[in-house]
Amino acid sequence: MLKVFSRSTVFYLIAVLVTSVVFLPLSSVDAATLTTGMNASYVIGQPNFTTDTPGTTQEVVKTPADIVYDGSQYLYVSELYNHRVLVFDISGGITNGMAASYVLGQEDFVSTATTTPGGEISSSTMHGPIGLNLDNSNGLLFVSDSQNNRVLVFDISGGITNGMAASYVLGQQDFTSADITDAEGSRSEETMYSPSGVFYRASDQYLFVTDLDNNRVLVFDLSGGVTTGMGASYVIGQDNFTAGASSTDQSGLSSPGAVHGDDENIFVTDYVNNRMLVFDVATGISNGMAASYVIGQTDFVSSASGASPTRFNGPAGVYYDSDNSRLFVADQGNNRTLVYDTSGGITSTMAASYVLGQQDLVSNVGSTTQSGSQKANAVRYDNNSGYLFVGDIIGHRIMVFDLSPTGDSSQQSSSSFSYIHPPLCSAQFTPSTITKGESTTYSWNTTWPTDKQNTYYTKVPGKDGGLFSHNVHSIQMTPEHTQTITTYVFNLWGATPCTTTITVLDQEGNEVLPTNKNNLTISAGASNHPFIRPFVLIFAKLFVR
Repeated sequence: MLKVFSRSTVFYLIAVLVTSVVFLPLSSVDAATLTTGMNASYVIGQPNFTTDTPGTTQEVVKTPADIVYDGSQYLYVSELYNHRVLVFDISGGITNGMAASYVLGQEDFVSTATTTPGGEISSSTMHGPIGLNLDNSNGLLFVSDSQNNRVLVFDISGGITNGMAASYVLGQQDFTSADITDAEGSRSEETMYSPSGVFYRASDQYLFVTDLDNNRVLVFDLSGGVTTGMGASYVIGQDNFTAGASSTDQSGLSSPGAVHGDDENIFVTDYVNNRMLVFDVATGISNGMAASYVIGQTDFVSSASGASPTRFNGPAGVYYDSDNSRLFVADQGNNRTLVYDTSGGITSTMAASYVLGQQDLVSNVGSTTQSGSQKANAVRYDNNSGYLFVGDIIGHRIMVFDLSPTGDSSQQSSSSFSYIHPPLCSAQFTPSTITKGESTTYSWNTTWPTDKQNTYYTKVPGKDGGLFSHNVHSIQMTPEHTQTITTYVFNLWGATPCTTTITVLDQEGNEVLPTNKNNLTISAGASNHPFIRPFVLIFAKLFVR
């Protein structure tokens, strides 16, 4: 094993440890406990994490298409092929396989009809519901009824009852029609063709609807209230309300799936184009406006799919967590949910920082496990509870990840200390195979094994490595040959390692190995290094109580 610690490095690390103890108060790391490949905490729609059998009951779901949570009591789940919306009361907590409290679109929990017994479309029936969103202030639930080419609006301010009727409908002039054109046979601001995602922006009372087969996003101004059959005020993805062709350019869309955002940006998953367009709406919305950024492609005219931190394969769901500057994208074809850190701003071709449903950012195999995914289609985050809900449309389940912070400030102070286990870590190269001379991203993730956290550092070996604070989670490296590197994440009380391998090829595709086989492994010691450990013991004797 190649030793990378010189005497000067040892003394430097000792200085860092002393500084962290004497001058830095122990504090919770600001980020929540989000890690790549983490396990879900709960599952809804199935009795356990390994079952993916579809059903039509009060506890078992079939093809969950979207999710929305009111932030205090009800979790709504649309079921594409059960033609219903289940309503779960999670105010008392979540349990695996819990039963729904109410059902919309059907009269009971075992029916799957798409029309009334008389074969009619009505205000209480659904055919392929997908998108869900809420206007909590006015007590409205929006449901995109895709095969009926409409959006149903339920007034739930007075409560919910099984099979209740919608109060309004958009995309149609009444509750018994399902036309894709208006009375003149034209596409217009009042019609829809397979609406998919819905997003209600409370700040200006705008409702965004992705009109999938018309390759556009309709924007309804609801500030004056909702009326049946009302027209949209703006259209994105087309120059006007009569156009509907798909395109791959800065202002075009091809089967947009979901939409979300805030007052500054609107994110639209462009499913067939394997990308997400980001529209800057800080100064307003205009018909046919151009996107400001593209994520998932290198430019506005490409549409290739892929499995990497910068590629999608059929992005379906999107949620923007503006409070924590995180963008969640359900990457359906890659069986994963990508998480982007937007704290430094949004840029075209930005790379994901974390992935759920896979153990790394380049894998895409579907699996029905506690950490796996089967066609992730929907994603919603609740900032109050810290719960992230991910709908697996082929796994027939909703995975619930607990991303709430775990710092315990009652155990921390700047003058006396109790033992705090160092964080665990995992590392990876992206890509993990390169041609000599190319760069690769080396990234690492940390998770705390207990509820106590403190300041920590990361030591990455090699000429491109160094000592990094907890704010840094990736660096660029240019390895000259295949090697396995071991990084250590450490705090005052110890260190934990994480190991990964980079494969380097020459121009002919042959693996480049080091001349000395001992250089195949390069490792960084940390606070368990024999030169440093005595100082750790001294501090432990002085401060542990």
